[in-house]
Parts: sequence; C-alpha cells; structure tokens
Amino acid sequence: IHDSSAALLPFVYTANEPFLLLSSGTWNITLDPFFEGDLTEADYGRDCLYYLLEKKRRVAASRLFLGNEYQHQVKKLEAYFQKPDGYYLEVLPTEGLFEQAMATQGPEAVFYPETMGGTGPFPELRGTPPDLSQFSSFEEAYHKLMLDLTYLQKVSIELLCRDKPVRRLYVSGGFVQSRVFMEVLSAFLPGWSIFIAENKRASALGAAVTMHDLWQAAPVSEKISPIILFQPSLHIAIAKYHSFFEPRQ
Repeated sequence: IHDSSAALLPFVYTANEPFLLLSSGTWNITLDPFFEGDLTEADYGRDCLYYLLEKKRRVAASRLFLGNEYQHQVKKLEAYFQKPDGYYLEVLPTEGLFEQAMATQGPEAVFYPETMGGTGPFPELRGTPPDLSQFSSFEEAYHKLMLDLTYLQKVSIELLCRDKPVRRLYVSGGFVQSRVFMEVLSAFLPGWSIFIAENKRASALGAAVTMHDLWQAAPVSEKISPIILFQPSLHIAIAKYHSFFEPRQ
C-alpha cells in the first residue's frame, strides 16, 4: 500500500461523512476516497491520478509539488531581503500585510512556480519572476507568495469536487505548521470545515489498519485519528486577490 493511501485509511475507517484529505509535504496530495465516476484525460493532464486502498478500492487524487516550490521561493526571499535561513518560520499572518500584498498585484508581482514544470493543475504555467523591489519587506513579499501558492492548492483541491457537495477537508503533514497557509487556505475555501489531523505517524498506523479485521473484532476506534477544527483568526479580503495563473483565452 502506498504511504499516502495508508495515511488515509484511519480516517476512512472512522469518518462519519465524506471528506478530502490533503497530505502535505514536499508533494501536497489531495485524496478523495469517496470519488465516483472516472477521471478524464483533462484530469490526468492536470496531475490527477488514482491511488489504491485495500481490496483494490480506487481513490482519486490531485498532486501539487508545493512543498518543494515553497522552500525554493522562501530561500530566494531570504537572500534578497538579507534574512537568516529559516526566518520565514517567524512570520505570522497579518491582515494589513495581506492588504498590502494585494494592493501591489500585477503581472510583475506574481510568484510563478519555478520548480513545478509539468505538474499540478497548470502544468504549462510559466512566468517571469516577480520584481521583489515592489515589496516593502520580507513579510509583505512572503504574504504575497503564500497567496499565490495557496491559490494553486485551492485549484488542485477543487479538481476533485466537481458535482459534489463535499465541504470537509482534513490537512496533515508539514503545512499544518504554517498558520499563514492555513489562514489563506480557509479564506480560499469559504463554507468548508477544515480540520488539522494531528497523527504524525499516519502512514504506519494506516498500514496496521489494513490488517485490523484479521486480528481485532472491535471496530477501529475514532481515537486513532484525532482531528482539530481549524478556527481562522483573520478576515482576509480574498475577493481582492487576482490570479494570473489561468490560461489566457
């Protein structure tokens, strides 16, 4: 069983309603164990694919090379603004900085992906790196970077949501540590219930769950997959955000 599929299993066994799981890290993979129908050629072209659960059960997924892109971009920002390695970890989400970042929007201020060619929902996406002199500080540039990258995540998630009322998302992995990412993701997905999955050994636990019925008579306990509802603390005027990522008509 694939590690991402294994990480999904504890939630499949204990969930009371349909959900998506965003497994985040170097790759951010959105998994839909309740997917019906079939992926199309267009879906495959936007980095969607199938994973397998136990007993050949199909799980639709959409992939985004977001963690790798994120690390690449923050290192460039730290170098330009002369900040020490890891400075980005100290940045907290601020409404005023989101306002500033969106006030300077334009083609020359877009953080186009630089390490994601051929992957994600816009595999052919290319663009000129932003003119960082437009930003007054590392913090402002970082907030704009997170708007652009998280927008790509929003699109990747929504590829699996056509014609379905699923509005429940579990997020696991490295990106749950980023309050900025979680705040922006929540703003981009209004009406969704977004939960932080706390289990740090989900893949190992899921592998064990595959054998559960062979050695346990009792059902899988909900306690094995604890989740916490994410409560946003900011009001981000996300309607002001403009994406330059969609193909031009």
